[in-house]
Amino acid sequence: MEWTGQLYADTPTVAAQTYIEAPLERVWPLVSDIHLMPGLSGELQEVAWLDGVTGPALGHRFAGRNANAILGRWETVSTVVECDEPRCFAWAVGDPGLDICWVAEAWGADAPSPLGYLAARTESMLLGSGVIQVGTRSPVTIAQTAMTLAHLSGGRFLLGLGVSGPQVIEGLHGIPFGHPLARMRETVAIVRRVFTGEKVSFAGSQYRIPLEGRPMRVSLPPISVPVYLASLAGGRRGHRAPVPGRRHPRRPPGQPRPGHRPGQEPFIPNGCAARPGQLRARVVRR
Repeated sequence: MEWTGQLYADTPTVAAQTYIEAPLERVWPLVSDIHLMPGLSGELQEVAWLDGVTGPALGHRFAGRNANAILGRWETVSTVVECDEPRCFAWAVGDPGLDICWVAEAWGADAPSPLGYLAARTESMLLGSGVIQVGTRSPVTIAQTAMTLAHLSGGRFLLGLGVSGPQVIEGLHGIPFGHPLARMRETVAIVRRVFTGEKVSFAGSQYRIPLEGRPMRVSLPPISVPVYLASLAGGRRGHRAPVPGRRHPRRPPGQPRPGHRPGQEPFIPNGCAARPGQLRARVVRR
């Protein structure tokens, strides 16, 4: 009996092999009993067969309920893709309940670290920062983070940016909150320039790059990363237009929101996930 461990579709790949000196008929009940898996994992808490089935067979599905001190609790659904008793039992881990996962950042865990973790644990789900707070990092640092996550996830990363508020920016980070719209506008411009791989030269009211000397470029390969902007509803909605980015009006593409300007994209807000079968830009709150 050969145990190949978990094989991730995204690099880096982790693989393990274990050979057990025992007859296949004795090993099979242990390998195919999914209820034994929680005892071998620090995250997996509970496993249950779905759709009324009680054992392994090709196409059968089971749910795994997981917990992590940083990421919280979540559930994945796996499908049996190989079942040849007593020789082979394999399943594909995926989450058909989500197309997009947005990771928040406020005054707890940062967003990029869990996103890097999720990039290695998922195959097709889009991963977004919901949102990274501009002002707490330099625009180039934000761009480097976005490019790194985009490369690690195979192009599945979405960069969500927000200005946060005075309590967090000033009270926690000790950074003046003044001119948040100008800071957002200039951050987006610099971030997009970094994505191209060209040398960064920028002069604005909030940022000047370089301060002195010659401009530099980052050493990461150029990559296109979608940029999404968070903003408050109500009276401030009209202030979003000057900042180029994607915004979500909760309606399918092609149907403009009131006051929509040509060239603007939808914004996907914090704490949202797209259900399968829906357009990516049409999301529902969890």
